[in-house]
Amino acid sequence: EEILARWQPPAEVVRHSRLVAKVAVTIAVALNRAGMALNPSWVKAAGLLHDMAKAKTRRNHARIGARMLCSLGFPAVAGSVAMHMDFDYEPGERLNETAIMYLADKLVQRDRLVPIDERFAPAWMKYPPGHELYPMIFHRFIVAKTILSAVEEIIGVPITTILSETMVNGRDTSCRDIQQ
Repeated sequence: EEILARWQPPAEVVRHSRLVAKVAVTIAVALNRAGMALNPSWVKAAGLLHDMAKAKTRRNHARIGARMLCSLGFPAVAGSVAMHMDFDYEPGERLNETAIMYLADKLVQRDRLVPIDERFAPAWMKYPPGHELYPMIFHRFIVAKTILSAVEEIIGVPITTILSETMVNGRDTSCRDIQQ
């Protein structure tokens, strides 16, 4: 929170980032209950800070934010921030904090929890098949869906089940898990 305050991203970015952090922590905690060993503090920090450079630039904000975090001494979180836009994940790979943060970001549109399909709908409208950016967006979509499937397989329930415990109408209703 101190780093966010220092870099002063727009209020809508802060609201988005706080919800991404909440979603990421909720997913990490559920995965840990199912036997994984993820670091909820890492995903919280990455979620809070993934868009911190949007105060400075919209272009390359992931890479710029990661550089800023490295300079502050947070290389692990910086790595997750650097990959929150473009991440490679194949079925069967071990889920890690970066994958969870990536998924959480793709489940949040502005300050609302949304299905991945809804999150990508504006991109499909703006960059339809045939557009030069379509393959990149399609890759992001497939990666998010693949991570989502892996999470649901491990926790044994749809992700909406674990997220509905702390979210109402897509909005955060509690901060109990994020305080861990």
